[in-house]
Amino acid sequence: MNQDTLNDWQAKGIAVSGGAIYVSASDASGLMKKGTVIKMNSSDGKGWKNLASSLLGLRHPMDSTVTGLAISGGTIVAGDTNGKVYTDRCNKRKC
Repeated sequence: MNQDTLNDWQAKGIAVSGGAIYVSASDASGLMKKGTVIKMNSSDGKGWKNLASSLLGLRHPMDSTVTGLAISGGTIVAGDTNGKVYTDRCNKRKC
């Protein structure tokens, strides 16, 4: 699962909603260990969008210990092995 040349994302969790696939993923290979949620088209797996990054993809506030993923009512919820829960409300600009 890698359309990103700077990261080695490993899928950890998956959820499907509204014609899109959401995948929680982690990259523990480099100096900056990080996690993310990636959105892609369910029809062809293309159209990747890294939802949990900022500063042009250089900053990832999620830890690499991210595991599960769920979507409920437009809210993305991801958990990690350290007991953290990450939530993000989808809006038209982001999701």
